[in-house]
Amino acid sequence: MPIEFQPKLARTRDGAAFTIRAIRPEDFALEDEFIRSLSEESRYFRLMHALKEPPVAFVERMVNIDGEDSMALVGVTESTGRPQFIGVARYGRNPDGESAEFAIAVNDAWQRRGVAAQLMQALADYAKRHGIGRFEGEVLAANERMLDLCRWLKFDLQRSPEGGHVMIASRRL
Repeated sequence: MPIEFQPKLARTRDGAAFTIRAIRPEDFALEDEFIRSLSEESRYFRLMHALKEPPVAFVERMVNIDGEDSMALVGVTESTGRPQFIGVARYGRNPDGESAEFAIAVNDAWQRRGVAAQLMQALADYAKRHGIGRFEGEVLAANERMLDLCRWLKFDLQRSPEGGHVMIASRRL
């Protein structure tokens, strides 16, 4: 079943244009390049472990979404003359059917420019239309940029009962 998400033109706070669209299976090379382009710190903050070389099966899982139980929106720029992912926001529906775990990563050069907020808002709007009422996610307590984004997007933040180095971010959609 085709995923119904109308691509949207967006701009960073400093005016750079990018497109928000659904990820596609044929984006394998772009997703692989995106993961590899993240700094070691950004990869660690997003994946919560140091992944230098993304396994093929991992990248395939990232680009093969169904649009219902899993969804990923990408920020794409062609400022270098060819398509390049600058950010990816995704969710996976939880077993309760009503909430979803969210995740986001933005290329280091595009951070603090409003890309993450726009991707997250577009993802939340999509999720709500598809029956998801709450986003939940784990954020490393050291990831101040992500915690700032969560605060700006009005997520509730609580320390994880399993350990003080992880925060639980949640928000009704």
